[in-house]
Amino acid sequence: SPSYHARTAIGYIGGSYQSTDFIIATCEECTMYDIRMFLKQHGCGYFGIYLDGGDSTSATNDGTVVISSTRRIPTIIALS
Repeated sequence: SPSYHARTAIGYIGGSYQSTDFIIATCEECTMYDIRMFLKQHGCGYFGIYLDGGDSTSATNDGTVVISSTRRIPTIIALS
């Protein structure tokens, strides 16, 4: 049976290896398959990377927190 948990992933959506276009996906309850299909449907043709769950991941954009974590030591993705 599928395992539903908080998950976070980042995927490359650039058209070439010189591009810096990425997508970050996070969900509160989904399977690894669900998040993989989300990345694929949104143009991740080269690769995607699973990060450590949804609760431990946070993200900033130009210094503003857009995904927050309640963990003491979160995994942080910083964009600018």
